[in-house]
Amino acid sequence: SIADLFIRIIKDCNEDASTKLEILSGIIDGIESQQYEGKLNSAHIIKELMEIKNILEVLKEKEINVKLFDLLKSDDEMTVQVVLDILNTLYKKFPFYVPKKSNDAEEDEFAKNYLSSSDTDEMVIIPYIDKLLIEKLPLVEEILERETDSVLEQQYGETIKPFGAVRMGITRFIANIIAVGSQDYALKLSLCLPYLLKY
Repeated sequence: SIADLFIRIIKDCNEDASTKLEILSGIIDGIESQQYEGKLNSAHIIKELMEIKNILEVLKEKEINVKLFDLLKSDDEMTVQVVLDILNTLYKKFPFYVPKKSNDAEEDEFAKNYLSSSDTDEMVIIPYIDKLLIEKLPLVEEILERETDSVLEQQYGETIKPFGAVRMGITRFIANIIAVGSQDYALKLSLCLPYLLKY
């Protein structure tokens, strides 16, 4: 497909990080204006590129994460669903830990890239990601409470609103973020639990 060809071209290119940031930003900026298949292709491209270490580094940039969270405010259900798919893949990996302190003036790349992020006092979440998450997590509750366009016709003429792909995506996001282990994140997201228990 064209999407897979595009992935191969980006994988093989030797452009610097700023050019890759520009390309990824362009893909994300275009999601909302795309039709159904275009949205799915955008998500597919970004998720595939996450498997490449130097591109995953670019996806850690503040600009990229702000763009993704801002798209969750979209009125278009398919846009939100696609962005949640991207966020779930990125935040399940959670590549946002860095060493708490380094003895050298330069950042310890080995520790940053290879040490486990769980159960250690040596690592800390990148401050701008930590701040962004604390600011943006209330969006999760808003998305859960949104009316969905989908209804299912039931016997005897009744209709019900299904849980839906967007709510499934945001529920996965809640699980991924709580698994990171930040008490602040868990407290923010605990407000969603009574709503989820209804289902």
